[in-house]
Amino acid sequence: VGIVSRGYGRSTTAPIVIDPAKNTPAAIEAGDEPLFLSRETGCPVAVCADRNQAVRLLLTHFPDLKLIVSDDGLQHHKLARQLEWVVFDRRAHGNGRMLPAGPLREPLSRLNSVDAVLCSNISPESLSKSLNWPLRDNWHAIHVQLTGFRQLSSGQFLTTEQAMEQWKPLKLMAFSGIGDPGKLFDAIRSAGLNLDASRGLPDHFNYPGDFCAQFDQQVLITSGKDAVKLGDSNPKVWVAEISVKLPPALTQALEDCIGPTID
Repeated sequence: VGIVSRGYGRSTTAPIVIDPAKNTPAAIEAGDEPLFLSRETGCPVAVCADRNQAVRLLLTHFPDLKLIVSDDGLQHHKLARQLEWVVFDRRAHGNGRMLPAGPLREPLSRLNSVDAVLCSNISPESLSKSLNWPLRDNWHAIHVQLTGFRQLSSGQFLTTEQAMEQWKPLKLMAFSGIGDPGKLFDAIRSAGLNLDASRGLPDHFNYPGDFCAQFDQQVLITSGKDAVKLGDSNPKVWVAEISVKLPPALTQALEDCIGPTID
């Protein structure tokens, strides 16, 4: 499996390939999302604003790929595709406008032709009501769950229960520059942890080298996308680890399209 991505916010525009088996580029060169995707999946990633060029570049370096996933590729009409998934979270369609005035990549009418709508931590019924759009059989609830925290410097993992016990006497601070930072903060609190403070940052925020030094709290929590832009020398930084559960009907529809998985 390979991945193609735009690499929004990176410092260069030249196409680049991330090979997880080799030394990976810095986030400022490749973009935070492509680097995070490669580290999370172990898959090669081609980064280019032109998705077709990214696919060609990926296949040049990895000709044996059997499947290519385009991150945020719905609106790239020149890119041939066999399957389209649209993801909504609790923000639904925001102000209802398309990029750059709003969050939508395509008009809502595209929901009539996509293969599946994934409702992330929001019920299909609630999403249908928010969008004022009819609910279909191919709308699926997916559950993104906080499973624990991994120390950036050492790789040590704590479950949410272990973190609650070990961090009970400590002060916790959470920060993030994802699309909806509050989603991370709410997940931490829902796991039973008390945050002394939280700071939401602009999406794709470029962290200065001494960013974490300003905080007095003993534990600093952030997301995996943020972590690829932070140095791993500060033992106070912990990365929130998540799991995503797909319903059997969605997995079956995927396998019907691309073939059964090897396991």
